[in-house]
Amino acid sequence: MKYHIKAHWKIDNERVNAEKKSQPVQAEKLEETLGSMPSPNVTLVECDLTAELPISLKAEVLRNLDSPQEVVRLISNQKQVDLIRGKDIGVSCDPEGNRVSVETINIDFRDTDDDLTDRGVVWVFPGNPASIHLVIKQKALETPGKITEIIKAAEKAVRNKVLAHFT
Repeated sequence: MKYHIKAHWKIDNERVNAEKKSQPVQAEKLEETLGSMPSPNVTLVECDLTAELPISLKAEVLRNLDSPQEVVRLISNQKQVDLIRGKDIGVSCDPEGNRVSVETINIDFRDTDDDLTDRGVVWVFPGNPASIHLVIKQKALETPGKITEIIKAAEKAVRNKVLAHFT
């Protein structure tokens, strides 16, 4: 996948947000690209990574069906799959209503207390195309290979939880 980078910096201890002005970066090049970004007096605090998925995706939560459980319906290219919210998949959506659109699909791929990412979650945003978003914290840059490890784990989780139903 190709990722867009939005970096959050501290310059002389003052926080600054800046989007990297470059073409999307291949997953294999993220570590090198992020490692070359900081300069003297500049500290990379964290960065948001986003990438497009190879599918369009619609997602909704269905409530008050014949079951007490909420159903998450994923739809892509005329195919749909129903999953159980909280068991098969996590989502963010409006807390009220019998049929509501999903804002994000929340996929845990690391520990909730992970200090290298934002809660060990990769978010999938429905759309045409669908996209993913994750946050890498500065501490991940301190260990060679850690960003690549994180990206591979996030991509694998998205493949297993979402893409596998449609490819």
